[in-house]
Amino acid sequence: MLKPLDEDLYDKLIPFKNKNYRKIENIEGSNILPEKTHIFRPHGYSEYVPDSLRRQEWHEKALRELHKVDFIFLDPDNMLEISSKPFSIEHVRVIELEDYSAEGKSVIFYNHRPRFENPINFNERFSVLNRRFEHGNIRGIRTPRGGQRDYCFIIRPEHSTINKQLDKFLEKWKDHFSEVTND
Repeated sequence: MLKPLDEDLYDKLIPFKNKNYRKIENIEGSNILPEKTHIFRPHGYSEYVPDSLRRQEWHEKALRELHKVDFIFLDPDNMLEISSKPFSIEHVRVIELEDYSAEGKSVIFYNHRPRFENPINFNERFSVLNRRFEHGNIRGIRTPRGGQRDYCFIIRPEHSTINKQLDKFLEKWKDHFSEVTND
């Protein structure tokens, strides 16, 4: 069903069906990501995102190391921060998104919706992005495969071609992804 949409990508992803193979190192060696992709992996941290005590230090180092890139992809385990866990390593913080954007970067982040969250609460959490990123275009795409999974795009005006690429993607993959709306 998915293979005809992108046979090369499909074949490269086959080894990742094995949960034990799903590691950053294996993605790096798979030629899935574009050639100039930079993965931030700071020295001195045993994990990719440290606990709350070192989170700000880690984030500042990421800003310095990624200063030349235009696009940042963040893959928190869960989603956008929630007030009950402001420094959770499983969530991306709004202030971090703002810092990347202020540096002229467009940001894409993964969001895994809680199964039982009230849709009104979920939409309110994301409406903060529309209020905080007035200069950018906020878009999201969703797939119901394996639960509700969203990809949120904070697109800087200078990267507006991303909108055309998203439109093409949604047309090609329309049976598997849809645009997130604020309703």
